[in-house]
Amino acid sequence: LGPTLTASPGSVTGRSWIAVSFDGVPEAELQRQSEEFVCDQDTVCRDARLSLWVGMFPKGVDRAPIGPQPEWKAANPPWLATSPMKWKPLAVASGRADFFLDAMHDAALEFVLFSNGTTWPIELAVSNVVEVVDASSPKHVRLARSRSTSEMVVSWSAKVRDATAVVRWGAAPGSYTQSAAANLSTYSREAMCGPPATTHGFAQPPWFYSASVDLSGSAPRGAIYYVVGSDATGWSPEHSFQVPEAASSDATLRVVAMADIGESSLDGAQYHWMEPFAINTTAFAAEHLAGRGGSASLVLHIGDISYATGYASKWDAFLDQVEPLASRAPYMTAQGNHERDWPNSGSDMVGTDSGGECGVPMQARFPMPVHGSQDQGWYSFDQGPVHFVMMNTEMSAARGSPQWAFFDEDLAAVDRSRTPWVIFSGHRPMYSSAPLACGAGDCGHNLADGSWWRDVEALLLKYQVDLCLWGHVHNAELTCPLANGRCVEAPSPGAYDAPVHAVIGNGGQSLSRFCVGECCCSSVDPRCEVMCALVPRWSKWRMDRFGYSTIEAKGVSELTINFYADCLGEVRGLTMGTCTEFNKLMHSHTITRKRDAETELIFEVSEGAGDNHAARMLDVHSSLLSQLRPMPFMVAGR
Repeated sequence: LGPTLTASPGSVTGRSWIAVSFDGVPEAELQRQSEEFVCDQDTVCRDARLSLWVGMFPKGVDRAPIGPQPEWKAANPPWLATSPMKWKPLAVASGRADFFLDAMHDAALEFVLFSNGTTWPIELAVSNVVEVVDASSPKHVRLARSRSTSEMVVSWSAKVRDATAVVRWGAAPGSYTQSAAANLSTYSREAMCGPPATTHGFAQPPWFYSASVDLSGSAPRGAIYYVVGSDATGWSPEHSFQVPEAASSDATLRVVAMADIGESSLDGAQYHWMEPFAINTTAFAAEHLAGRGGSASLVLHIGDISYATGYASKWDAFLDQVEPLASRAPYMTAQGNHERDWPNSGSDMVGTDSGGECGVPMQARFPMPVHGSQDQGWYSFDQGPVHFVMMNTEMSAARGSPQWAFFDEDLAAVDRSRTPWVIFSGHRPMYSSAPLACGAGDCGHNLADGSWWRDVEALLLKYQVDLCLWGHVHNAELTCPLANGRCVEAPSPGAYDAPVHAVIGNGGQSLSRFCVGECCCSSVDPRCEVMCALVPRWSKWRMDRFGYSTIEAKGVSELTINFYADCLGEVRGLTMGTCTEFNKLMHSHTITRKRDAETELIFEVSEGAGDNHAARMLDVHSSLLSQLRPMPFMVAGR
């Protein structure tokens, strides 16, 4: 009779488990020798020589084998006309594989049994259809700041187009006294730039809804309770958020900041670019939010968001994973190389890192308060005592470019009497010591990730930016106040010195170690002095563990950044093996400012000096210019 495959239950909702039972596989199919790789983490893979595997697919898609596609630079097997959403290798002729179903938009699923590995798969059996009964309901709710200080943008996704969809809200649970209609959009295969996004990774995207909640009559820091949807398609569960802090030098603001995360599959399945520790980062970070035991009211995700890179099903899984964060606080994003970069698509970085998405899926899901098209990606906003500026490092920021001009105009207009702190963020780092290739103790700008860093840094110094947040490099690092590759000492206690830089790219992707071989110089490991001699003097603290950061701005005087580790234990290559401690605060750094008459005069003089101030700062280090060089909860044993 041949192999059989049965999926149970046959009707489910999102966030459910499905048991897939298989039987009757001939021994010959198990013994087919195929050189295939099974991964524990992106880049951490082993040759499993598997033959048998089972994959999860939308009902009725084309599963014809297509063979290896070497021209699809960001793609990977299984090489089928439609890539599975996820899959599991099998080593026996009968048994069971359990799959976890995230909240998703596909109304019907099939599980398919294959032999002969993932390069040239041979289809053996197809399961019964599994109906997803809540596929059409609104889901993946997320918040963002608007260009207006009295609005919150609420976004969500739904399978069907519904012109009657709204957001309803009020100041008490279950009591919705106001509503606003949603704008809706989607995109097509043709809107993207290349494979795999336009080929075997493509899936029909849902409709994307955005509506603005008017906060002008709300109590300061009061709670807002809301639902999204309509009577036609159903309503989401109730969510809530706190009214954001108004711009004020008297306020205290707490922020969660992270980068380079991705998504984790709770069932241990294989999928495109695995990040099994990403769910630790988002789950632990959510504990800091107001209403969940903490008091943070803003989330920054500084690029490399889902790592879908052309495989559309990863976007659903990621949005489901971050909803506990994104539905409770503004989730403000930057575009990274794995969202935007594609040749001849308008990006200044010419790689294929987006997998052909060229920014389209991210921009549809995370509309930000930009001043032009969403593709530009740079913007700013105020909250509490902080002015935030978000850079798009995938676009030019050279002097005279539109992005540089935006920074110059925006930073010049900051009212330091209302927002005394300025935090500047972007994906690729201006400074990173991760290559450990300095050799002399002083390294300059990371020019490989931005030939325009000197132009941008001149603005940071001119307008006295306090803190810079970066991702891209998969570790955490903190510098001294830094200008032109050298530490800067304040002229008097509490006076301005230079921006402190923090790399926070340790959110879930494979780790970038501060090591060469077994010789390491992380601040959380035994130090190898040979390696530590290569670390630049401006690198004051380093950690190559998965984690996230928090920031606290207290009025005019203190700005503190905290670094947390998701997991401490055995390091296994570029990932973690076992965890013995979770969610541990590893390091804190506080920037202090003395806002008396003397330091206010320093601000006034430096702002009035304009470019001359930046020039004086750079002249101090002119001798260095010739030296500058480019540069789910974890299951043990997974």
